[in-house]
Amino acid sequence: MRCGMRTTHTDTVAPFGGRFLWLVLLLWLVGAPLVVAGEADDWILRGTIVLDGQTGYAIVEQPANQTQQWRQTGTEILPGVRLANVYVDHAIVIHDGGRKRIDFGTRLATAATSPVAGSYHIDPLRFAEIAAAVDIIPQQQNGQVIGYYANGIPEQLRSEIGLQPGDLVRRINGIPLDNKLDASLFYQMLQTGHLNVDVVRAGQPMQLVYQIGG
Repeated sequence: MRCGMRTTHTDTVAPFGGRFLWLVLLLWLVGAPLVVAGEADDWILRGTIVLDGQTGYAIVEQPANQTQQWRQTGTEILPGVRLANVYVDHAIVIHDGGRKRIDFGTRLATAATSPVAGSYHIDPLRFAEIAAAVDIIPQQQNGQVIGYYANGIPEQLRSEIGLQPGDLVRRINGIPLDNKLDASLFYQMLQTGHLNVDVVRAGQPMQLVYQIGG
């Protein structure tokens, strides 16, 4: 079921307020108990309930038995995967310090982290210089961007940033570099001073770790 619904605060004479009535109605529609889900290896996002701005619940389904349960913002959906915000058509989770958009029907699973190929320190004042020196080419699959190829990297810069020509950059702090990437999220990631960049090099996944400034 894909039922992203948003409730807004209004004055009401109902005993528990309008919000309570919405929750009762949604519980009936979803047929899912409002309980804390047990441990599982994976979940599928089926819907959201937005209460105030970006807070509320995510409706998740365990594929093994198709049971649906609710998770509140601020709690873990999976070990190490915390539900940050919910919207009427998607949710945002935090994993490995990065924020990731999850659309309805997306499967969340615990996965092994790619091996770290190197750690690097970058002066933020050099971002413009580095960006101008590296050519990036979007890689598409079935009409959708799945990452960016790094090309034309000067040899002296390769040892400084770790990228090699032909590297396919797939994710930054767990957030896929796809058509739905929000540029503002990248700015927020830079503010943390730490970037985990997942790349594919010669068919092998690996991770480059960057410390920004400091």
